[in-house]
Amino acid sequence: MSSLLSMLALIQSIWPEPELVLYDQDLKELAYSKWTSDRDEVAKLMPELERLLSSIGKTTRDLERIVVLNGVGGFSSTRIGVTVANTLAIVTGANLYAWTIEKDQGKPDLRHEFAKSWPNQMHHVPIIEPIYDSAPMITPSKKKQFN
Repeated sequence: MSSLLSMLALIQSIWPEPELVLYDQDLKELAYSKWTSDRDEVAKLMPELERLLSSIGKTTRDLERIVVLNGVGGFSSTRIGVTVANTLAIVTGANLYAWTIEKDQGKPDLRHEFAKSWPNQMHHVPIIEPIYDSAPMITPSKKKQFN
């Protein structure tokens, strides 16, 4: 049996440097990406995941488990990562896991902490809800409205 049959994707978008990690069934790291956010995760997260998968000859259909950090993080960045994970799980049938890192824990080395935490600190759930570091500050659009 190929170790790529049971792939896991780890999605982190709660910090200013989003990260994606792909693992095989033995938790051997297959691909990794980290970039500096320009508050454009919505435009970069999914294409970067597809690029990583393609680099190892796979697609989103090959994912069997998806782990996402669901907080504690900022409103937009957390929401985007959680939405991508939820959508992928629904579309692919992958199992979905929430991983919450409390604000007072600070930002750990994601890959090292994941290896120590999987699966005991992850929660298998049908849908993930984001956990925000503060109440969202939603303001009216600054774009001019035309009639």
